Amino acid sequence: MKKILSIFITFLIIVAVILFFGVRKNENKIVNNDAKIKVIATLFPEYDFARQIGKDKVDVALLLKPGTEPHTYDPSPKDIININSSNLFVYTGKYMEPWAENIASSVNNTVYILDSSKGIEYIKEEHDEGEEHEHEEHEHEYDPHIWLDISNAKIMVDNILQAFIDIDPENASYYMQNAEEYKEKLDRLDNEFIEVISNSKRNIICFGDKFAYTYFIERYNLDYITAYDGCSANSEPSVSKIFDMENTIKKENIPVIFYEAMSSGTVAKSIANDTNIQAMVFSSVHNISNEELQNSVTYIDIMEQNLNGLRLALN
Repeated sequence: MKKILSIFITFLIIVAVILFFGVRKNENKIVNNDAKIKVIATLFPEYDFARQIGKDKVDVALLLKPGTEPHTYDPSPKDIININSSNLFVYTGKYMEPWAENIASSVNNTVYILDSSKGIEYIKEEHDEGEEHEHEEHEHEYDPHIWLDISNAKIMVDNILQAFIDIDPENASYYMQNAEEYKEKLDRLDNEFIEVISNSKRNIICFGDKFAYTYFIERYNLDYITAYDGCSANSEPSVSKIFDMENTIKKENIPVIFYEAMSSGTVAKSIANDTNIQAMVFSSVHNISNEELQNSVTYIDIMEQNLNGLRLALN
């Protein structure tokens, strides 16, 4: 009798183990078709891309609240709990959020972890030769604002799409259709930038704030002058660089100097005042205001605002 009982108990243990690992293998998948994919995105671009692809089948939350600095962000215990209870955690990459990879390696294995920069080639930030030592201690060697090149934004969309398909294969065609329609909108926006730039009378733009626009400049083959070498929070423009900028602005008759959204724009406004030109916002889109978040402003909305500013700056 004891032998039979022992065999029965062993059988139950084997069945339990098989069931346990069978469940673990499928924990990333949505079993109930009525359930929404719970997504936590670190930054605004992937937050908005996830909304556009998933629409009513996803519940997307933005981890970094408006105005938060992504490079030095310190996740709270509540943030970790929320990520652990989500289906999908999306971040941009180690050059934008160095802390995100630590989260990715520590959350439970029921969460699908996605580096949305997968497949994108990063561009190194440029620095003056005299600032080589500062460069070594720089927050990031590469410019992390990859989505300012719309072709990179489309790669991010494809990465998020694949995650949705892996998590919810039953609705794969729904996500695929939404992604294709959204990428068509991105293509139209990209073509608008190309048309505006190709029909403008100048090809140089001026930045008087932290420089986070390498991908945008490279995408549209623009010339630029900048008060800052990169987007490090610790960088400051030299007096000689500002003096050179003001001379170039006067020589080239540049009508607009740009500064980052949610920045005071102090340096840009000072240069604008000295040269009698206009200071305007050109957003790097990595963050938005609380009002914009509440009004469901999109990546395309913000890029179109940048496009309007570019029309003035290049003519």
